[in-house]
Amino acid sequence: MEKTLFKFMAIAGLTATLLTSCKKENHEPACSSKPDSTSTLALRESNVPDNLKVKEILLAGNSFKEWMYTKQLINGQVVPLASCDMDNIPTFFRNGIYIEYDGPTSCDSVNTGVAGKGTWSLTPDGKHMNFNDPDFDGVFLILKLTPDTLVVQASSPDIGGTVQLWLHATHSKRLPPL
Repeated sequence: MEKTLFKFMAIAGLTATLLTSCKKENHEPACSSKPDSTSTLALRESNVPDNLKVKEILLAGNSFKEWMYTKQLINGQVVPLASCDMDNIPTFFRNGIYIEYDGPTSCDSVNTGVAGKGTWSLTPDGKHMNFNDPDFDGVFLILKLTPDTLVVQASSPDIGGTVQLWLHATHSKRLPPL
């Protein structure tokens, strides 16, 4: 009886030691299917809301990030984008290149596959995005930037007010050519 009690206590002690010494494992896959998983980690670890590197990762992922338009506001009123623009895929590359790929419905009579191409950069404070594109050279105020949402606003002299664009990150596996 003493041997059984001793074995039971030894097993219980060993089990308790193992349970208290184990660290919780991270079951998150090493390579997440979402291209912005590093963005979320970087954002959590930075504790700096306007950290420029974090904003670049949120906008362009580790190498590039594709977005899709979800809404447009002109002077605070929802104005639908033309269907030929709505299906485009704005893509930001970490090297500062911006390409807007044409969707199935092209606004041009000849669909070249690219609706626009240029460069982008963030201002040093990370609050604005500069664009250099043949069709649009300007500055957007970044209203919201998360791993999945981008909201930007620009003044437009053509309409005498502001244009807000709402975009949502896509998670396709396609790597567009530069």
